[in-house]
Amino acid sequence: MSRHPRVEFFAGPGGMCLSIMFYGWTAASSGTAPWSRAVAALFLVIWTVLLARRLLRRARGRTSGKQPDEPVS
Repeated sequence: MSRHPRVEFFAGPGGMCLSIMFYGWTAASSGTAPWSRAVAALFLVIWTVLLARRLLRRARGRTSGKQPDEPVS
């Protein structure tokens, strides 16, 4: 059972970065309504937190797999 390609793209770091750029652009645009800018800023924060959590989890996974060279006394 395969997932939809769009869902897989937006679940990855590339899709998250694209969403961050879109919501950041919308939040900074003076041509949009104030309520729309506030919602875009909220989504910008959410996507940024999700990306940071994903990258931290990935970094921790890489360091936890390494064995120390010397045993700890």
